[in-house]
Amino acid sequence: MEYDSKQLSLIVAQAAQHLHAVVSNIATALLDVGEGNERVLFSNSALRYINGHTLTNLARHYLSHHQSDCPCLYSLNYADDMFVYFIVLDSRHVFAVIGKAQDSTRIEEFSQRLGRLLPASVQPA
Repeated sequence: MEYDSKQLSLIVAQAAQHLHAVVSNIATALLDVGEGNERVLFSNSALRYINGHTLTNLARHYLSHHQSDCPCLYSLNYADDMFVYFIVLDSRHVFAVIGKAQDSTRIEEFSQRLGRLLPASVQPA
């Protein structure tokens, strides 16, 4: 199932506010990595750490090799202890959270809550 990008952006942006309130030192972005349509739908400081093209390429690579419901971690080698966590929302949308490894438990909990919230909140495209 694929979600409508506009509706998904609104829901995920609201949910991300809660994550930012719990884990203050993070950055987030919603990505559309559909075939030939790679773009950042919104960013809350994520583009300070990594450019949009690199972020969407990493997300597309992760999505093509995605095997589980767990967030994926990519280390940002140029930033101390910083990681990108990718949370797959559907076959083309990925939510990215940039944070420190110590925050991984909170990010995983957020990922599970977001996964339960979306099917009821967003109509398929």
